[in-house]
Amino acid sequence: NEGRATGTFIGGETAVGVASLNVSMERFPSVKETIIVYVYDLPQISQFAAQNPFINPVGDTEILVVLSDSANQTANKKIIFTTNKGLLLHDTVMTNEQGRAVNYFFANNEVGSAVLRATLELCSGVNRELTITIE
Repeated sequence: NEGRATGTFIGGETAVGVASLNVSMERFPSVKETIIVYVYDLPQISQFAAQNPFINPVGDTEILVVLSDSANQTANKKIIFTTNKGLLLHDTVMTNEQGRAVNYFFANNEVGSAVLRATLELCSGVNRELTITIE
């Protein structure tokens, strides 16, 4: 009603590259448009690990995220870190040339299970969780 149309472009799991979509209107066949869609492989979190998954209430540990993708486009991607207990040195860390992001977790005198989450800023659906036991 407002002169807008919506649609869904679905690419398979291996769809990478450029797609050309031709759009036309049934009522006005002379109105045609070509839309170029760039489809790329999102990096995945292939590793999310703590140097020490068991620490004491005054302890800390290094945490590591490693990204991977088929095109090796993993450098300079922002990783968002969250936790339900303790503290993180950084809320976000950029990956290096090898697709690695290093952060530090501090127990901050808390005990129990700390659930850490690493999320790719580019796509919140790309995330992993890690549990650190504080005792």
